[in-house]
Amino acid sequence: MVTECRSRIVRFVIVGGLNTCITYAIYLGLALSLRPWLAYGLAYALGIGIAFVGNRRWVFQSDRAWSSFVPYAAMQVVLMGLGSFVSWMLTGHLAPWAVGLAAIAVVLPISFAMNSLFFRRGQK
Repeated sequence: MVTECRSRIVRFVIVGGLNTCITYAIYLGLALSLRPWLAYGLAYALGIGIAFVGNRRWVFQSDRAWSSFVPYAAMQVVLMGLGSFVSWMLTGHLAPWAVGLAAIAVVLPISFAMNSLFFRRGQK
């Protein structure tokens, strides 16, 4: 059980890292012709889809249907809001690079727990 949990955590971090790289590349491409805020929003939305597929199939091996994508996306928006709140609270108290790392440190374990609960319902 502990080994499986560690394995899922590693896969979760890999999916998140790859998703970040892919969506950043998408953002850079879109930002060539769109305003940065619009490019970011579109890339972020695509990233939610990538995370859904990666977490559903590889990390948690879930049978959740595509119809569960909307609640998943809502969960991701809540997590983004949490990260933004943590960043806002720490701005002015820490260096900008530390604010980002602190937000990640707070959101990452909560995100893993929420994803685990979300995908557990459709476990293979």
